[in-house]
Amino acid sequence: MHQHTPDTAPAAADAEPAAAEGFYVSARYRDRARLLLGPYATHQEAKDNVARARRYVVEYDLLGWLYAYGTLRGEMKAGRPLPAGRLNDVLGLTEAG
Repeated sequence: MHQHTPDTAPAAADAEPAAAEGFYVSARYRDRARLLLGPYATHQEAKDNVARARRYVVEYDLLGWLYAYGTLRGEMKAGRPLPAGRLNDVLGLTEAG
């Protein structure tokens, strides 16, 4: 007996929703990291904004020159939003380009 197999697998009823993921401009000092800008959809967008965040922090934080600036990937469980960067309201998010 022949049984038809669909080209795509049916969606599982109990499949968990995908986790939220984004990229951030971050500042690290000792064992602490701060999310400065983000989340961005791509790593490149976050990388393109590192210098902008660094300039602001160094100007307004006496210890800003001690921090290590870079990017990191953040992930939250499904149904939970990614946190906003601490400087999003001050500097605004700027897309790559």
